[in-house]
Amino acid sequence: MIKLSNGWKFEYELPSGAMGYDGRGWLWERPLIWAGKIKLDLFTIVLKTVKRWPWPGNYRWYQPWDTFRFIPGPPPFHKCIGTINAFGLRCGGIEAELAKAGPHIYNSPLQLIGSVYAENPSETGEMVEMMGRYLTAVELNASCPNTSEGVLRDADRIVACCQVADEAAKLFRPKLDLGLKLSVAQRSIAGTILPQVRGIVKSLKINSVPYKLAGLPEPSPLAHHGGGGVSGKVVQHITWDFAEWLEQFGIPVVWPSMWEKGDPQRARALGAPAVSFGALQLAYPTRPTQIVLDDLERNS
Repeated sequence: MIKLSNGWKFEYELPSGAMGYDGRGWLWERPLIWAGKIKLDLFTIVLKTVKRWPWPGNYRWYQPWDTFRFIPGPPPFHKCIGTINAFGLRCGGIEAELAKAGPHIYNSPLQLIGSVYAENPSETGEMVEMMGRYLTAVELNASCPNTSEGVLRDADRIVACCQVADEAAKLFRPKLDLGLKLSVAQRSIAGTILPQVRGIVKSLKINSVPYKLAGLPEPSPLAHHGGGGVSGKVVQHITWDFAEWLEQFGIPVVWPSMWEKGDPQRARALGAPAVSFGALQLAYPTRPTQIVLDDLERNS
């Protein structure tokens, strides 16, 4: 379990984008929420990542399969074992998104965490300050596989973003809690970043795996968008190995890629203080709730 400075304790997380910009779910998820098939109060919910300025991304509502694929499992049933996405952080910019979502966020009874992706430290500080008017915790997404790789390779810039975010977080009482989202592609620089941000970030998250590192057949079906990011059971061995490695830096890690009943127990046995469900929400919208209820029953 991860404890934040505002008193929150959480063990189960729905990551960025699973429940939209305000935590109430996308339109197609809301009937399942109303019917009690998705129980949002079981989770801490990370809101969809926003950028400082409007960004077109890659996703177009009239052509969804251009940026998304389900990954089928082995025969005979070919059940989904993961997803590939190249959405590319499409958003209207933080000001526009908060103008729409802000009232719902501010009045929400749920545990919500904001998520921001910045190109530089100045943008990070501005966005954390904007988020702090509505939320008490913000995730710094430093690892989207569908954006500029230059940012992802620059350890100094990521450290500077965290430091500026920390100064912005101090403007609020209680101070905002900050999390940092990294990718397995950043393993070579994480050892430089994390000793410098210990004490600044309170938790680590793990992003989807860049297609070229996922061990899947080439070329990616989303090669026209750079390959995309892979999530789910199919890359669980990769993300869990990274999570175990990250634990050495003394910052709690939210273990990703939960997919089946029993996964939280297996991750907990390896040291996970909290778990995240990622692409499972897209493939099987009600399964994260089922897994958590099963996990709670096993632990009762």
